[in-house]
Order: sequence, then structure tokens, then C-alpha cells
Amino acid sequence: MLAVLEVAYRYQWVDFYASELRQLNRHEDLNSTKKKILVFGDSFSAQQGSYVAQLKYAPLNNHCVINSSVAGISAREINLFAQSRIDEFKPDKIVIQLYTGNDLVDISHPYNWDSISVVRNLYWKTSDLCWSLAWLNYKLATLRQVFDTEQSFKYPRVTDTFSVNGYAGRVKMLLRADRQFIEKSVLLKDEKYHTAFNRMVDYVQSISNYFYSTNPNGKVVVLVIPHCTEVKEEYRSNYDMLGAVFTQPCGTVYPFYTLLQQRIKGPTIVDCSVPLHKAQSMGIQTYYYSDEHLTHDGQKVVYKTILSHLQ
Repeated sequence: MLAVLEVAYRYQWVDFYASELRQLNRHEDLNSTKKKILVFGDSFSAQQGSYVAQLKYAPLNNHCVINSSVAGISAREINLFAQSRIDEFKPDKIVIQLYTGNDLVDISHPYNWDSISVVRNLYWKTSDLCWSLAWLNYKLATLRQVFDTEQSFKYPRVTDTFSVNGYAGRVKMLLRADRQFIEKSVLLKDEKYHTAFNRMVDYVQSISNYFYSTNPNGKVVVLVIPHCTEVKEEYRSNYDMLGAVFTQPCGTVYPFYTLLQQRIKGPTIVDCSVPLHKAQSMGIQTYYYSDEHLTHDGQKVVYKTILSHLQ
């Protein structure tokens, strides 16, 4: 059964993310005859009040925005269903959102048999090979939230303060596995992370090439959202308390961005680290203190940054 599920998932025999598409978009948008902007991303694009939700009400020359994002996925999963979404909606422009925080470890997990449970390491190893396991885990987590009578799943708030005990368990688990995974993801000096980066680039290039084959005059924007520790020293200090290790100062220009510019041919690369850092220096809280995601103000910065590239 697992083998059949894996083949079905790899080839997307059915739409494994149909419910997310319906949840994030109005029926009239999905069936609109307007030109379309199709967005692929993870939780940063799928969260309530995201830059994508703001784009839906932006002056975009009579374009309709379709949000095809799914929380918890990376470019690997997007590559599986991107072609069918492009065929379905025939967009004029597409956005592929990346996140420096965990996109690479989602492609190749940082196993550590000394500090992480055997079960977790086995799951990571198996899910790196059998991708449908990650989808099953994601669906089970969604069900747990639906039937969560004790409301243990809480959305972060701007007023929340930093707490080691209250921070996301998955982040702390990844840090136990590799205390430098955040920095290694942008430095790309470690062979494991460099290999994962190369695979991510291949996925993005594959999506872009397919889109251009269907629409040679179309536009692809690759939107890169940085980890909070790249934006402000205070966030980095919080991660120090979580056990993270950094060797480079905050604000460093990382190989992740320079190599992305060099390697991906065709799309426009939009780096949000500079505008987010600028907003933070002006006293705007762009990330939550209790969570790695963007606040509403942070999402607004991303919205303003990408808007000009889509008009």
C-alpha cells in the first residue's frame, strides 16, 4: 500500500493538495477568466494575512491571484504538482517562494543518532526516500489540529515574548540534530547542505522551464524569505538560547543568495532580507518572538517588495 501511495504521490495521480487550494482561494477566483498570477510557497505564503492574501486586493492590471501554497513543503513537493497547476490555470506569471530557514533540511534532514530519538531519525531517513510519508505526517498534523479540543495548537501573536520552552518543538529538534543548520543552510559549506541546495535549484529551474515552455512571454519571480536570524541580532540572541551556533555576523551576504542568482536562469530573484532588515531597524517587528514566521507587518514588507515585480 505504501508503495502504491508513493508512486501515486510522485506522479500526482490525484491532486494531493486540492483541499489546500480550495481553502486559500475563492471559487470565483479559481474559475476567473482574468489573467492569473499563480503562487507556489510554504507556510509563509499560506498563513492567514500573508503577502499573497494582500496581493489579491492589489492593483495588478486586472490579474487574478491564485494561491497554490501548502504549509510545511519545500521546492521538492512544489515540483511534483506545479506542472498540473500551470496546465490548469495557464498563468501569465508565477511566484515560487523559498525560505532559507528550513527548505534545505526538508529536502535532506540532519540525522543525529546521539541527540535525536531512533524513531525520529528513522522517519527522517525514510521520508527523504519515500516522500509520501511526509505528506501523511502533514495530513495527520492537520487532523490533530481539527480535533484539538484542548487548543494546544496556538497561532503566534505580536505580543508574545520569547520563551525557550514555548518555542516551536520542531525548531528545537532540528537544532538538537545540528546546532548550525540555520547558518549551514545559507553558507552552503557543508556538503550535505550544498547537495540539498543543488537539488532545490534543479526543482525551481524545472518548474520555470516548464512554465516558459507553455508561456514564453510569461514571468517567473523567485521570492526568497530569510530566516529571522538574518534580519536582526535580537532574533539571533534568542536562537542562541535555543542552542543555535553562528559564526558569521548578522547581515552577512550569504552564498545561498549569490549562487541562486548565478544558477537559476530566466526568473527574477527577489531577496527580502534587505527590506526586512531595513524595516526592523526602523522599529517594525517583522517576525514573531515566539515563532519563526513573519508578523502581519513583516508580510506587508514582503508584499510591498514583490508588488513592483508583478505589476
